[in-house]
Amino acid sequence: CIRDSCHTARSAKEAIERLLELHGTPEQINVLVSDIEMSEMDGYAFTRTVRETPDFAHLYVLLHTSLNSAMNSEKARLAGA
Repeated sequence: CIRDSCHTARSAKEAIERLLELHGTPEQINVLVSDIEMSEMDGYAFTRTVRETPDFAHLYVLLHTSLNSAMNSEKARLAGA
């Protein structure tokens, strides 16, 4: 039995590197939680980048924000979250 684990990253770039590093291993990431408001790359762009990689098309992506609006929900849906 493989135990559940959690991985963290401080940036979208680091998260993508971690996704690639763990892909195909027992610790492969299956659920991705990201803030929308990040430096370097916002959560929408990050999600689109993840979705452009065929190996990660199956990932469940949850975007978090402190902002509450229908526009944010629609942008997240369009990005693939």
